[in-house]
Amino acid sequence: MRWGWVLLVSSILGLGGCGSLWREVQARAFSELAVELQDWIDLNDPHRESVQHMIDDGWIAAWEGRAGLFRSIDFEVTFEECASDGMFDESELEILGRKAAGFGARVEGARREALLELKAAMDAEIRAERYKPIRRRGRSADGGGDLANWVLPEDLQDATESAGWKIDRCREDEIEGILFVFCEASKGPIEASIQIDRYPKLDDAVAIASAPQGTAALRQDGDTVLGVRILDTPAAETLRDAILARGDKINELSLGPVRAAIKGGGWQIDNCDAQKEGSVVSVSCEAHQHERKRQALVDLEQHLRDDTDKEERRLVFEGAAHVYQGRSTLSTTVYDKTPAEELADAILR
Repeated sequence: MRWGWVLLVSSILGLGGCGSLWREVQARAFSELAVELQDWIDLNDPHRESVQHMIDDGWIAAWEGRAGLFRSIDFEVTFEECASDGMFDESELEILGRKAAGFGARVEGARREALLELKAAMDAEIRAERYKPIRRRGRSADGGGDLANWVLPEDLQDATESAGWKIDRCREDEIEGILFVFCEASKGPIEASIQIDRYPKLDDAVAIASAPQGTAALRQDGDTVLGVRILDTPAAETLRDAILARGDKINELSLGPVRAAIKGGGWQIDNCDAQKEGSVVSVSCEAHQHERKRQALVDLEQHLRDDTDKEERRLVFEGAAHVYQGRSTLSTTVYDKTPAEELADAILR
């Protein structure tokens, strides 16, 4: 919501009366949303293109001075909330559509194409500013090379694919001089979360690399740190189904059977906490398998007064296994450090 605040502050400072400057500030806010849409929403999301058209309409309305300050902020805030989980559902699309309807008549034809060319230039400018890479010598053509000299994110993507993994998405950010590069990769049902952090000070990289990291394989080279986590999705599904068999009710689970199911899968429980607030019970457990360097997380949320008879949904995304029954949920995640160490080494070859 950073540009929403810029719009509001600009209005207070009087930029709202500065004609083209004010319109450009508003249009830039929609270009920020366009960049976020490209980076955060999966290409296969069926609603991605519809939301893109809404952002285009908002940009055009802003450029022509008819978007309206509060209407623009309202759309931006709603977009940020709806996009926070990386996807749009039908209800979110409907809400965004109502917000976008206030941008007025849609411009078509050659006029729209010309305006969208201006928008594309602004989008590219914002992307260049936001994701300005810290350029160094780069990875050699045969692989390898010092991690601190890699060009990011290109070298990380190339190295991960060379290790036999499929890159699903990558993004990068820079905060207070620290460059963060995040990639999600997969190999069959196994998913990897790969991150490179490049720090302005060597001491910062040393501190991060030497800190305890229970689920991550870390590699440090100078001011740069590589971290790899492997999420074993099939193991997470097995643990989920052991805790809650198909047809059983989440709201009928208690802490004892949850602990027993975890132990029955060969896990040693580190801790299990249960809290109750009103009619909502939350259970969180951590467990490990020492020999295999695996760690499991189990999260259970029971809405005891929710008696809706909704169909059970069992889903897997972002490496975790989930069950949804009305408002009640069960989620399991399994991290496997041994293949994470292997992938980290393979990436750096």
